[in-house]
Amino acid sequence: MFQKIYSECEQDKLLHIIFNNIEGIKTRVNLSEDKEFLQVMALRENRGKTFNAHYHVFKKLPILPITQECLVIIKGSVECFLYDTDNKLIANSRISAGDCVITFYGGHKYKILEDDTLFYEFKNGPYYGQLDDKVWIT
Repeated sequence: MFQKIYSECEQDKLLHIIFNNIEGIKTRVNLSEDKEFLQVMALRENRGKTFNAHYHVFKKLPILPITQECLVIIKGSVECFLYDTDNKLIANSRISAGDCVITFYGGHKYKILEDDTLFYEFKNGPYYGQLDDKVWIT
């Protein structure tokens, strides 16, 4: 159902998660570890389920020194190329509607495979522009 991709050069460091087949979940699957800034879960609920009204409290947290990112495919498909922390390609996978890919550490490249592909991209902020956010892998 989901694939965890670990670093080959930093032992036990979780870099990426590819989650396929959201239809296969029964209730809730936590995809990210509690320690990560980007918290991602897959949920299945039935009609009438209510999430009680609430708001979230401000926390005194250190600013995460890296951007973490999640892509959720709504329509179409994307090929994901996933890199280790030393910029070595370590995995690639095709994801389609209902699938997601999460990057905590390491690099990634996405290739859109179909016209009119729709997806959501989530990442932590604040965003200060491309120059302060990215280094290109060659």
